[in-house]
Amino acid sequence: MAGRNASSRDSREHGFTLLEILVVVFLLGLMFSTATVNLGRFLPASRSEQSARTLISQMELARTNSIAFGRPYRFEMDLDEESFRIVTPFDEDGNFALTEEERTDLGWTLLEQGMAFQAIEDATGWETEKGIFKVEYDSSGSTRDMSVFLINTFATGFDRTIRVSGLTGAASVLQGRVSLPQVDEDDL
Repeated sequence: MAGRNASSRDSREHGFTLLEILVVVFLLGLMFSTATVNLGRFLPASRSEQSARTLISQMELARTNSIAFGRPYRFEMDLDEESFRIVTPFDEDGNFALTEEERTDLGWTLLEQGMAFQAIEDATGWETEKGIFKVEYDSSGSTRDMSVFLINTFATGFDRTIRVSGLTGAASVLQGRVSLPQVDEDDL
């Protein structure tokens, strides 16, 4: 008999009660729900950053190809359709295009869902919010100074500015809406 009582006590000591299991499940659920809420805060920022970086990589592709081939490449942004593309200096056969109509493009790419072009501003302060904006990279990779403003339509406070330096054609990402400093004749 002593053997039975000892074995029944041992089995109780090695298992978990229903109450202990419920407490652990509740705590795990609480931890995961908190982690999910915090993760949601970072998704709009990640979407904004990804869209800006994708645009910059395509602009950089047009710029480096214009330098490599010694011919102008064009980067176009359709502010109405939220898309962009690269227009090459080549025709359909791979030869240098003789006219503007013969130039081929790499196809339109849509911005990431939830992102939109707000406007594009050049160094003179001229701003456009509609239509197709054309950025021409010359054979040295230069273009014009500009800021491309992207807005996150899913969440406020996650807007990005792509700043393009005209002299080098290089682009960078800034948080928020950052206009170019205005140049006037006193600066010259």
